[in-house]
Amino acid sequence: MIAASLRAEMARHRVSGRALADALGHNPQWVQHRTSGRVPLTSDDIRPIASALGVTPNELADRLFADLPPLATTSATDDASAH
Repeated sequence: MIAASLRAEMARHRVSGRALADALGHNPQWVQHRTSGRVPLTSDDIRPIASALGVTPNELADRLFADLPPLATTSATDDASAH
């Protein structure tokens, strides 16, 4: 899902994989591996990619992670009743 969101962001900003690679100082395979999901994005990737796309890191992170399902959460009372 994150890789697909990154591809969508690149398309929205009309930035090709090669152009993103050039802007980041990486080879096109580096970008291809992340846009295919073969290599997961790290928090260290977000800031330079956001800069290359002309958005803030927070904006990019919000867009990349918007479609992820929410994390399961438990409350303190749920934890206490389970014991």
